[in-house]
Amino acid sequence: MKVKLLLGACLAALLLAGTAQAAEAQTFAQAELFQAGSLTGDYTRPGGLALMDAGEEALYTLLYAGMQNRETSIDISKLGVNCGSGGAEMLKTVYTRVVNDHPELFYVKTRWGYRCSADGTIETVAPTYDTTLPADAQAQFDAAVTQALAQVDAGMDDVEKALALHDYLAVHCGYNWAVAAGKPEEAPDTVYSAYGALVEGDAVCQGYALAYRLLLEEAGIPSAMLTSANHMWNLMQLGGDWYHVDVTWDDPAPDTPGIVSHQYFLISDARLNGLDTGASHIWNEELQARTSTKYEDGWAFNGSWYPLYRWSGAYYYVKFGSNPYEYALYRTDDLSQIGISIVGQLANGYDSRFGALWLNGFLYDTTAAGAERILWRCSLDDGSRAEVGRIPFTETASEDGAYPADRDGVGLRYAAETGEVEAISRTRPTAVLGAFRQRDYPAAWDQVSTETVEIAGLQAMPEGYRVGVAWGEAAPAAAQDLWEIFYKEGRLVGLRRSALRHEESGLEIIALETAGLPDWDQRKLVILDEASWSPACEAWVQDETAIR
Repeated sequence: MKVKLLLGACLAALLLAGTAQAAEAQTFAQAELFQAGSLTGDYTRPGGLALMDAGEEALYTLLYAGMQNRETSIDISKLGVNCGSGGAEMLKTVYTRVVNDHPELFYVKTRWGYRCSADGTIETVAPTYDTTLPADAQAQFDAAVTQALAQVDAGMDDVEKALALHDYLAVHCGYNWAVAAGKPEEAPDTVYSAYGALVEGDAVCQGYALAYRLLLEEAGIPSAMLTSANHMWNLMQLGGDWYHVDVTWDDPAPDTPGIVSHQYFLISDARLNGLDTGASHIWNEELQARTSTKYEDGWAFNGSWYPLYRWSGAYYYVKFGSNPYEYALYRTDDLSQIGISIVGQLANGYDSRFGALWLNGFLYDTTAAGAERILWRCSLDDGSRAEVGRIPFTETASEDGAYPADRDGVGLRYAAETGEVEAISRTRPTAVLGAFRQRDYPAAWDQVSTETVEIAGLQAMPEGYRVGVAWGEAAPAAAQDLWEIFYKEGRLVGLRRSALRHEESGLEIIALETAGLPDWDQRKLVILDEASWSPACEAWVQDETAIR
């Protein structure tokens, strides 16, 4: 009898344990996440958060906070979400919306689970996180977002902010090569996420749209996403009206550093349908129509294929003429106005396969010259234009056959590590066709021609000034120094000697500090030939920016 009772007790204990384990068993599911390649996942439409009931809103808030903290088990037991199909389906919808609404959750994976308690309610939610990302992925992402947002400031209106972020993203991100070549299986998972677009500079439409959504929201501009059967892009709100923005289609493939279209920036339904007669922009749902055409004509960015540039309180941009091969440099204080022409015609041979670069008050672009491209540098201060160098260029197909030779071109980018302007092939993106030292000095210095040596000019700097020295082919081989001679009321009050490199013909720039100089009212620059101790050339300084 005792044995039977003992066996009965053991059996009851096992049954109870089994019931508890069944109640606590975790159920797994897959979320349709944009950052994992989905185009059909749920997300919150404009104004959608206000349509949630109190329980859904509380669940949304708990899940978002838990994912931000990368919790592997998020406690939602207090919400009383039913474990039945209705509760589980609602949980899946809200879970998916949270991730798709927040591109900063780039590390959340599609697989997730939930655990039910014995009372039939969902107790915990278990997201999974990407463990293949670098250990400092979050720090890299935060830094990339900060760098992007540095393009905007409090003095900008929302159009200016949206434009700055649009152009920054298009310049710093390229459409993934493998996906463009029809080999998506070779692309890394990150190309679908804001991380891929902002940190790695490599994305497809989901990555562009998620990154732009994040940046707009951080800048205080309401935005959303739209999807079609094969594409994703953005909506943004200005002055109560909604507009389409498609950064992906404004960034041509193969990537050309320095090319940014504005065809798909702040446009209406009608303009979008006119530009794309295919199926890529047939959105999956009915939303309020975008009818405003306010930004489609008469603005500085309309029709421009280069990024716009903000410098010294004004905008600079390249405007294309009635002849599509002609383009000119313009300046405007207001994006809604065309402004004034600085250089009437930069070139007669524009081709959208060739990019441009704005850098420290200069525009760099290229023009054709036989089997070369000439790299030009144009000053935004005075419009002067000078040749920087020559880039050997012959149209070449990509090695994998994805792009024929006629898709080749030359993009321009700045390499901060070397301080050089680099020319990059479109079809051979790892090939640097040429690298040129950054020239942030007056363009007129490049135009100084001499057989021996000449002082090209003087440039004021924050902590001193720089002197340009032009060396000719026949310059003396002996060492030469730059002497500064200081006078006060006609009397000599000081000397300063600075060594010159004189390694080759061309321009040499020497930086000089103003600290420790004597009190003077006149200054003379002299390049002295040490072999003969006679002046090779000399110039009087008129002010901190001119010589005579």
